[in-house]
Amino acid sequence: MMLVVAMAIASMGLLAHNILSLPLPLLSPANVGPLIVYAGLLAWHRLSRGANAAHSTLLLWTALNFGGGILTALPFPILPFEPEQTLAHYLAHAIYALAQVPLLWLLISAKHERSRSSDVGGWEGVSLVIERLPKSVRPAVRRALALARASGRIA
Repeated sequence: MMLVVAMAIASMGLLAHNILSLPLPLLSPANVGPLIVYAGLLAWHRLSRGANAAHSTLLLWTALNFGGGILTALPFPILPFEPEQTLAHYLAHAIYALAQVPLLWLLISAKHERSRSSDVGGWEGVSLVIERLPKSVRPAVRRALALARASGRIA
C-alpha cells in the first residue's frame, strides 16, 4: 500500500511540474506517457511480487525522474531554457524532484533489506527458507533436518 501511495506522489510531482511550468494540456503525451510508465511498472512490480527485474526497473525509473528534476533545472549550456528559468520554474522542479523521494526511499530500503536477508547463512538462513515454505510442510522439514543433524549427516 505504501508503494502505491509513494507512486501516486511521484506521479503527481511530475504532473505538477508539467502543469506549473510548461504550457501543456493535461492529456498531452508528455503528461500521459510517464503516467502510463509509472502504472505499468507498478503493475509489473505487484504481479511479480517485487521480483528483482521489476524492482530494479522501477528504481531506475524513479532515480531518472529524481535526477531529471534536479539536473534539468541547472544552467547547462546543452539544455534549452524554454520556459524561462524563473523562481516559479525552479519551484516546479523542486516539487518534481522532492515528490520522487518517498518512492526512491521505499525502493532503496527494500533493496537493502533484501540484500541483508540474502546474506544470511548457516542455520539462520535455513530457518528463513523454512519460514517461506507452506505451513503444512514446515514441521516435516524441521523433523527431517533435526534427524539429519542428530545422525551427523549435516553439521
